[in-house]
Amino acid sequence: MLTVGLFIRPAAFIASGEMAFAYFMVHAKKIFYPPLNGGDAAIQFCFVCLFRFFAGPDVFSLDAWLGR
Repeated sequence: MLTVGLFIRPAAFIASGEMAFAYFMVHAKKIFYPPLNGGDAAIQFCFVCLFRFFAGPDVFSLDAWLGR
């Protein structure tokens, strides 16, 4: 849903929560610092999804095309 831009805000919020959960369940057990525990991709995806949640859909998304 994030790729095509359909329901971008709820999908981005859920995906951000999933990435934060994945980081804390898998990577933070070793050591909290992301570059040392291999969790830098999970943190990056978490913050990118948070950005998409606050920024909302852009003009090329399916939400904008459908007129929501």
